[in-house]
Amino acid sequence: MLGVVKALRVFAPALNWLGAKLDKETLVETSRIAEQLLTLQAEFNDTFAKRGWIASGAINTEAALQALALAKTQRWDEADQVLAASYPASYIRAQLGSMTKLQCFAPRMTLARLALDDYEAGRYHACVPVTLALIDGTAKDLTGAGVFRANLRVKPKESFLEIGPGIASLFTALSAPRMITSTSTIAIPFRHGIIHGTDLGYANSIVAAKAWAALLALGHYAKDFLEPPPKPGPRLMEILREAARTREELDEMEAESRDWQPRDSASLERVYASQQFDDGTPEAAVAAALKAWSGGKWLLLAQASSDAHKPGAKAQGLVSKLKSNLGPPPDRFEVTSVEESWCAGWVSVRLVRGEDAQDLRLRLLKIDETGAWPPKPKMSRRWVLHDLWPLEAIYWSSPVADGEDAG
Repeated sequence: MLGVVKALRVFAPALNWLGAKLDKETLVETSRIAEQLLTLQAEFNDTFAKRGWIASGAINTEAALQALALAKTQRWDEADQVLAASYPASYIRAQLGSMTKLQCFAPRMTLARLALDDYEAGRYHACVPVTLALIDGTAKDLTGAGVFRANLRVKPKESFLEIGPGIASLFTALSAPRMITSTSTIAIPFRHGIIHGTDLGYANSIVAAKAWAALLALGHYAKDFLEPPPKPGPRLMEILREAARTREELDEMEAESRDWQPRDSASLERVYASQQFDDGTPEAAVAAALKAWSGGKWLLLAQASSDAHKPGAKAQGLVSKLKSNLGPPPDRFEVTSVEESWCAGWVSVRLVRGEDAQDLRLRLLKIDETGAWPPKPKMSRRWVLHDLWPLEAIYWSSPVADGEDAG
């Protein structure tokens, strides 16, 4: 996500030329948020897993940030209240819906909904034991071992409990031995104390919300556990080298876009007056495409389009399409305006055929020798038309077009 945002910040001016309006301040803010999210999960789990909370795909980011701020001043009770409030019944119900596809949980959905009705009604004494039972049974069907049994809970690195950051610490906390009967209010859903009747002060919203959060985290990570293992990735040094190359390319492209200067209006006026186009300019690319059309050089015309440079593109198929879709070419043309950035632009042309004239505005991209846009540094570049459909859409007035007999 960070890489995409940083790249968009570099290419925002060119994308704006193409009609994709990107606000630079918004991109900067998005980048800041992405960096914050990268560290949130680890910090949250280090702080709260041993207290019965876990950050998974089901956590409310705003509540997590607020709770972390409270934790820094040791206001643990307030942090619990904030996090518990972020798990209303409506939210849990929506999250449970995504768990119905898990074979290990689907048979338990009816029971889960009944427990959720109790949670919504404030009957925490009823829903907490059921939720803990749902966790235990789901994990057992998933892995063959209950997550609350100390002798089976800790497994090798490849086990389910190591998939989700903090999940092993969470279930270690929830599995604490509770041998002495107590009526004191607790704030952690201790499975053994609650199920075996030694923790009698569990019926409160904090314990209930933590139990549901643990169940949702289990479902979130079960999806990862059930997916096929990923293929071996590149080694760390390869990743670092590729990241360094990408960063260098982005820096060079940003410098190029920053240093690029548009032609002044006087230079463009001379182009319009002379209709002489220098190589390497967007108007020269348009002129070459129109001349290829007029001369029936279909392959050259196809290669003037970005479609011909996409992965897997077949030039011959594009040629056949052009032959079918293009009408008669213009007798002559005139470039009337040019707008450009360092890697994108617009060229307006007037096409004349007989007594008819049509004005078109054509989008262009500057691609590198691999067909990539924006072009990578230190590679040869060329201007291509973004697409050829404006040419296909030309409709010349003619006896046939007017419905008259063409003879």
